Amino acid sequence: MTDTKKVAYTVQAIFGKAFIRLLELPMKAFLPNQSYFSPSDFEWTRTIEANWKSLQEEVKSVQNQPNTLHDICDISPEQRIVVNRGDWDFFPLLIYGNPIKENLERCPKTAELLKSIPNATTAFFSILKPGCHVKAHRGAFRGYLRYHLGLSISEPEKCGLRLMDTTYHWQNGESMIFDDTYDHEAWNRSAENRVILYVDFIRPMPAIYERISLWLTNKISSSMYVQGSLERAGKLRN
Repeated sequence: MTDTKKVAYTVQAIFGKAFIRLLELPMKAFLPNQSYFSPSDFEWTRTIEANWKSLQEEVKSVQNQPNTLHDICDISPEQRIVVNRGDWDFFPLLIYGNPIKENLERCPKTAELLKSIPNATTAFFSILKPGCHVKAHRGAFRGYLRYHLGLSISEPEKCGLRLMDTTYHWQNGESMIFDDTYDHEAWNRSAENRVILYVDFIRPMPAIYERISLWLTNKISSSMYVQGSLERAGKLRN
């Protein structure tokens, strides 16, 4: 990246984050002060949980193929603030509305199930390696909620997500939904990879705020941040 692009990228990132915070202000009156949501309140989670073994088989197949996984720090350098390079791999399927067609074709059942999630914006298989610690941070935008589905959790008591004052442990085939703008961190203290399906989707809100969130997602999708990530993913794949 040239110096000019680095400056433009930095300016866009600073103003983008400030603009997102402004968008969040009027939403506060309509959004619950709630960090965790019951998966049973989202009907589509039942379908995904019923098919979790199919997703497990597809991610196993992906992991067994060479040059399919990416280090999240190579794709998104900002992640180096919260996690060490080499500790967190991912297999992208959908990035801020940009479908990764080649990867979706490799995982047809996953691709089918993702269609059942209303307004999904980002989706990937997330692999935390043994010893990985994702430091405390907050997410980008309160207009999204985050979905996790356990796919390979060998020792649940050693794999956790702290969300505010409560710690949750992933379980194979079980869903978790939370607002990632609340302080949270994650770790894998087991001896094997922790593998989940990770999805961000636009949270149910009054229609005007859902439209704003869709508009924002489209803007982020075309930003230097996301386009640069997609470009790096393409280069690394080759």
